[in-house]
This record gives sequence, structure tokens and C-alpha cells, in this order.
Amino acid sequence: MRIESRKGENGIQIIVTDGGPGFSPEALQNAFMPFYSGREEGIGLGMTLTESLMTRMNGSITLGNSPEGGARIVLQLANGKEMTHG
Repeated sequence: MRIESRKGENGIQIIVTDGGPGFSPEALQNAFMPFYSGREEGIGLGMTLTESLMTRMNGSITLGNSPEGGARIVLQLANGKEMTHG
């Protein structure tokens, strides 16, 4: 597993990749649907909840497969206002 982060003008991007088989075409199409799971023991709420949380934080989540193989998940977090604690 590899985790990278980048800070840009539009916020912070976190990229998570692994060396497994990657997402199936079916998983890429349905991963954010409630109760969809590619695993027999899964309940199908993990990606749905993650997408909901990212949206509430003005961010996004994108799933794909890395050109080198394996899954690739990109979390985009919007810039927030900095606060100074007095």
C-alpha cells in the first residue's frame, strides 16, 4: 500500500494505491451504491459513507485502477479557512 499527498491551489489530494488486483469494472460502476459489496462478507456501506463524508466536507472521492496495477483511490479535500488560536 502506498499513500501520497499533494497540496495545490484547490486543496489537498490524497492518493492511496495498492498492489492487488484492482477494482473490477462492476466495482468501479457500483462502489458508491448503498449495499453493493464486491466481498462476500461486506455489507456495502463503506464507500457510500466515505463518499457522503467527502461531499459534506466539500471534497470528492474517485476510484480507479493504477496503470501499474492495483486499486487507486483519490481523495480531494477542499481548502479550508485557517484559524489562529489565541
